[in-house]
Amino acid sequence: MASEEGQLSVNITSPSNDAYVGSNLTATWNCTDEVIYYEVQLHPLDGHGTLIKSINVGLNQSIELTDLTDGLHVITVRAHGPDNTWGDASAVFHVDTAPPELDLLYPHENDILNTSNVTARWRAADSSGIVYYEVWLDGQENAVQRLKGSDTQLTFYNLSNEVHSIMVKAVDGSGKSTSRTVQFSVDTTVPCLEIISPSSGFHSLDGSIEVKWNASDAGDNIKGFTIFLNGKEQTNVASWADTHIFSCLKDGEYEVMVRAIDWANNSAQDIIIFTVDTLYPEILDRSPQDGASISTSVSVEFSRPMDPQASSIVVEGVNGTTRWDGLTLIFTPERPLTYGTTYAVKVVAKDDLGRWANDTWTFTTTDMAFLTGTVLDSHDAPLSNVTVAIVGGKSVLTDETGSFRLELSAGPNILSISRSGYVTQNIPITVGPGEEKSMDEIRMSSTGLIPFMGWIVALIALGLVLVLYLVGRHRGQQPPSRRAPGRHTARSWKRLEELERRSR
Repeated sequence: MASEEGQLSVNITSPSNDAYVGSNLTATWNCTDEVIYYEVQLHPLDGHGTLIKSINVGLNQSIELTDLTDGLHVITVRAHGPDNTWGDASAVFHVDTAPPELDLLYPHENDILNTSNVTARWRAADSSGIVYYEVWLDGQENAVQRLKGSDTQLTFYNLSNEVHSIMVKAVDGSGKSTSRTVQFSVDTTVPCLEIISPSSGFHSLDGSIEVKWNASDAGDNIKGFTIFLNGKEQTNVASWADTHIFSCLKDGEYEVMVRAIDWANNSAQDIIIFTVDTLYPEILDRSPQDGASISTSVSVEFSRPMDPQASSIVVEGVNGTTRWDGLTLIFTPERPLTYGTTYAVKVVAKDDLGRWANDTWTFTTTDMAFLTGTVLDSHDAPLSNVTVAIVGGKSVLTDETGSFRLELSAGPNILSISRSGYVTQNIPITVGPGEEKSMDEIRMSSTGLIPFMGWIVALIALGLVLVLYLVGRHRGQQPPSRRAPGRHTARSWKRLEELERRSR
């Protein structure tokens, strides 16, 4: 009872003060005094106090109020007694015809969860307040849990891998309720995934690779696959896919990861590491070429490591051994080669990826020979710094002992011996391929002897002229000769000129 006035004592038993009711209300009251009749009045608390209805109910101590509108109302019961006595009782109550608002926040409808412990969360509101909640799992009403109106979540533990449902019922102060149900699945099984080709360590020779995998999941719940290259996501593919192709990759090492994801976001992944190597092996250098020494080895330098078991050098007609020095394959003959001989070389080589680098060529060994000797002066003393040369070929200088050693081509050659102040000598020489030929001692004459001999010849010529002159005078005193005049004199002068030319 909210209030009481007058001589009679009236007590409203329903609704209680500040109660929440629906659109229909059974109001009840009582009075301990003598009453002739009761009058019930209903007022809305809308700020105006407008009377909605006033009803004489006689001696009845209850009334059915129907179709009440939402809001605050005041019910007043007035008891009329004898001798104009009266008494009032009033109660304020709320009319709430709307059910509670209720939203299930988690899980969502048709969620697939990867945990067996699921916490249901909700939110509810009502003008009369939420009095309590009822929550149950999988329709098990016998296992309903009642929670306070302030509780907004409940955890269910150890749920099995299957479809489940949770129902939440919110009850407001006027007894109205709203229920919501959500259905979801629990899937804690992890997919199985394996990359079946290629295997780790694979080498791509053209910059492309096809990755193939097998995957499975309990309940066939795989949602799709995510492909990563060197840790970066490349693409997502459908659940039915089992292959992805990479192309136009640059040379280098790569890591591919394929991740399978099911609808519960369980995932499994597999990784392979492969290498792109599009550079075929090349021969960077080969030796020897023509003019090779007879003690030469045969070698080939490659651009990349080769398979030692699948690589060889064969020199036709020559036995020997092979060895590797880094990227260079070397063939060493058992014995020196033959001078001036042409040899055929065949190289067969394969890298560890099965790519071949083969080659053939020929080379001819040197036909060179060596010439040794000693140069002396006219007094048999050794001459150093004498240039000993093959005309059109190599040259050397004699050492302090006058000795020299000169390499020259096999066959006929012209050997030139020269030094300033000495007469140059040109000597024909013939040597065979690989021959080491020793010459006899070579003596050089000083160019200073030539002027000296010239003077001697000149003096002899002058003496001869004088002799001829004297003889001529003696003959001039004799009878004239039969020869033509001047003929003998001309011949004498001519002979003298020849002598002078020889002296030069």
